[in-house]
Amino acid sequence: MVLESLVLENFRCHPELHLSGLGPRMAWVGPNGRGKTSILEAAHVLARVKSFRTHQNRELIAWGAERFGVAGRFSGGSATRLKVVWSPEERVLEADGRPCPAFRDYWGKFLVAVFQNTDRQLVQGSAALRRQWADGLAAALDPAYLPALQSAQLLLRQKNALLRQHRPDRAVWDSLTTPLRRHSAVLAAVRGSMTLALAPLLAASCARLGGGREALTLRLADETSRQLERSDAELWERESALRTARLGPHRDDWEIGIDGRPLRQFGSEGQQKSAVLALRFAEAALIRQRRGLWPLLLVDDAANELDPPRQEVFWSLLPGDAQVFLATTRAGGIPAAAGFEVAALD
Repeated sequence: MVLESLVLENFRCHPELHLSGLGPRMAWVGPNGRGKTSILEAAHVLARVKSFRTHQNRELIAWGAERFGVAGRFSGGSATRLKVVWSPEERVLEADGRPCPAFRDYWGKFLVAVFQNTDRQLVQGSAALRRQWADGLAAALDPAYLPALQSAQLLLRQKNALLRQHRPDRAVWDSLTTPLRRHSAVLAAVRGSMTLALAPLLAASCARLGGGREALTLRLADETSRQLERSDAELWERESALRTARLGPHRDDWEIGIDGRPLRQFGSEGQQKSAVLALRFAEAALIRQRRGLWPLLLVDDAANELDPPRQEVFWSLLPGDAQVFLATTRAGGIPAAAGFEVAALD
């Protein structure tokens, strides 16, 4: 799927920006504050209706405006036109001119994978950040995942509200736990399958980025499946005592290991950066395997902090048949052989 044109309206620092004739490899170069990353961010919003830089969509609205809009035209995918308009009061999603009333009707029509210089937080940050990353990938891989996740999250909120009451009603607890079990089982199965499929792809990417000197592993701490094994009686006793839900997809985590040890504790800063880039390449490759097409690769100055040998490998790992958007401050850092069409934002 190729994004051929992109229109931004009142998005970040761009009151209006029309980009047409977008090729397979596009690079926007210029000083900080010129809106390079905002172009990548807009493409991400077009795919997922949210930014990869902030959780608050209101921050994307240009100063003085009431809403932002992003629209794109594509070839080779399930939709040829997508549009997102967002304001604090309203969200409009359209595919080929038809409204998508629910987010699940829109999700997955356009796929992206992000490489950014803050990705190290996937190693150093909280389990919630890794779950957010995993949920985005799993939803891109399996259409059953997003509806199950949304339903499970709603049930968890209702269940936690119930458990905080002075005397939670067991019958109400049962009515919430039964569907939560069903949705949690779907999520656990997709997460487990995804992790198993990612592991060899991660190892292969790491072998190239690290020159074969390091071995990366990916392990899922599957708390969801562990809680699913408990009987309702056990769960009720435990959850009513703790006054919080234990069953559900909200306590899983992923651990990246290096040479048999946790990367978070034992990996250098450079090793952690390389590992996350390897994970992003594995993510894109898995989407290609499962969905039959590459996601749009959004590269936000991701290679600049690598040492020269790893930078060279990074550029060589970009798939030749994938569309790549790059934002960087240094045109000189892009090798000519990478084949980027460079646009200056002064």
